[in-house]
Amino acid sequence: LGKTVEPGQALFRAARWVDDTHYDVEALAREGNLGILPLDPESRGIVKEIVEEGESEMLDRLIEDYVTEDAA
Repeated sequence: LGKTVEPGQALFRAARWVDDTHYDVEALAREGNLGILPLDPESRGIVKEIVEEGESEMLDRLIEDYVTEDAA
């Protein structure tokens, strides 16, 4: 996609961390306490969006960009 690898890797690390943690990530997001988690700002934003809205426009856009570029 013409982007550096690090942002994508940060999202993968965040997803793995959220899957493995014993913290109630949804409760932390609802209470505005995502800042205590070891996530990068973009990942925190995605988690917050998913908790609040059930989906993430940012994540959908990233997936669409990847699929569109991959098909080209």
